[in-house]
Amino acid sequence: IDIDTLNNRFNSTSYYRVGLDKMDSGIGIYGYYNFIFNKRFYIYLYPRIVNDPNLFNRYSGLARDNKRGGFNSGEVDISGIGYKNKHGFIQIGRGRQGWGAGENTQLILSYTSHSYDHVLVGFRFGKVQTRYMHGFLESLDSGVNRYIVAKGFEYKTDNSFAFGISEVVIYSGNNRPIDFSYINPMSNHLEIEMNNRQNLSGTGNGNAVWEFSVNKNMNQNLLFSGNFIIDELVIDKIQRDNSKSNGLGGSIRMLYRVPSKNKIMNVFGSIIFIGTHTYRHEKGGNNFVHRGHPLGIIHGSDFINYDIGLNVLGDKFFLKSKMGYIVKGSNSIETVSYTHLTLPTKR
Repeated sequence: IDIDTLNNRFNSTSYYRVGLDKMDSGIGIYGYYNFIFNKRFYIYLYPRIVNDPNLFNRYSGLARDNKRGGFNSGEVDISGIGYKNKHGFIQIGRGRQGWGAGENTQLILSYTSHSYDHVLVGFRFGKVQTRYMHGFLESLDSGVNRYIVAKGFEYKTDNSFAFGISEVVIYSGNNRPIDFSYINPMSNHLEIEMNNRQNLSGTGNGNAVWEFSVNKNMNQNLLFSGNFIIDELVIDKIQRDNSKSNGLGGSIRMLYRVPSKNKIMNVFGSIIFIGTHTYRHEKGGNNFVHRGHPLGIIHGSDFINYDIGLNVLGDKFFLKSKMGYIVKGSNSIETVSYTHLTLPTKR
């Protein structure tokens, strides 16, 4: 029975593709399959094999000692099953998440990271949307298990304004199992930690980052996007006396849609900054990284970046251009992924 016959019989649709990636000396073969049943149940799968894992973006498979057919590594980048309707969805699988406002300005979780296994649940109540995610990142050679939890709330009036708040937690520990205190989607990291409700006591076995996001159509052609994150906010004198510093970050993006009858033309500019201590913590297992790469913005932390660009989509061509300027420090989690944060000694 062919695919079309199955689709008609089960009131379903499917999409599949097989392709070849070629870049310099790197060769990769991939396949993609998406099956939707009764407009609500869905299955997706994206495996690939490569001859050099280091040459492919977002690839986290490990190289084997021996090659077969010229390839030495394979992985399933994204896969899973799910159910959705107009009120919400539930999804179990492997993939990555991008939370926040604006294109290429998502700070804590972005689609540039390596994929990870997780459960994702979302609900919609009129103008309000909520999301909850719980996943496993990795087990380090030291025996430390690392997990991720994310909760988000968004209020959207219409297509012109949206405001969101989210909390993303990394918790870890030596041989640590899944912590049931974080399964509650209405719980809060600080409340759990301060009341010692987690399965590994103390305040150093998990860290949270909070994000505030906004999308606003200033007029028909001008779109504003902004994100602000708080990793550590130093308020108390005792914290300052212990040489603690603020862990902050933010992004602003403006996009102007140039009026045109024959093509889509967008001009944009953005500013992104992430503080020196943001995403890094006193225990390196709680840093916001996965497989040695940032979970959020691709540059990691300890940087400021300015970009301007132009995108044009015509009937027979597509143009995408961008230029920017970036200043990086030496403490970015891009290069010191699991290194613990050492605070200076106050004299």
